[in-house]
Amino acid sequence: MLHFFLASDFGTFKYRSKNGQLAASFSRSVLLSKDGCREGLTVHRFHCW
Repeated sequence: MLHFFLASDFGTFKYRSKNGQLAASFSRSVLLSKDGCREGLTVHRFHCW
């Protein structure tokens, strides 16, 4: 399973699993796939592995 966390000071965030991918809703959606990470406009930093 793909794990991730958001390193930001905005507050709480929501996450859900869809089709083997994790989608984080944080003002703007951030999609994390097995191939790599995508950074959202409102998210400063996040890591995935």
